[in-house]
Amino acid sequence: MVTLDFDSPFPVMAAVVGYRVRQSFSGTWSTMTWLEHHQQSEKFASSADVARFKGEGELATHLYAKAAEAEVRAFDALEPSKLRTLGITAVSAVALYYKATHFVTAEETADRFLRLDNLPDFARRQLRDLLHAVWAEQRGASDVAECP
Repeated sequence: MVTLDFDSPFPVMAAVVGYRVRQSFSGTWSTMTWLEHHQQSEKFASSADVARFKGEGELATHLYAKAAEAEVRAFDALEPSKLRTLGITAVSAVALYYKATHFVTAEETADRFLRLDNLPDFARRQLRDLLHAVWAEQRGASDVAECP
């Protein structure tokens, strides 16, 4: 991660060359790429898998949610022209919220992604499938096919 002071001319230069630049709570500028956010998501998800295997459900849920948040940040850092990666990242983020049992957030995130014009068809299908699974969980249904 690159961190720059407010008085530095570099944040403006970074924005000009296409990097995402954000102000953090510490009063500095930072930039992270899709890859960095995605790798962070992978680490959280891997740790969540280990926690779930060990029977630490609450920790696993927390880590899956952190992984989903990182994946949403990865999505936001992507160039709109990277259609396949956009689709994969969108599905991954929603699936991670689902694994975290954050069903409302999963539904809201899927809805956000489905509203995009440039989302690939494969991702639309997979997001709709995930929405059916979310609705089934919300209703306590055992059969996903019964959902609207």
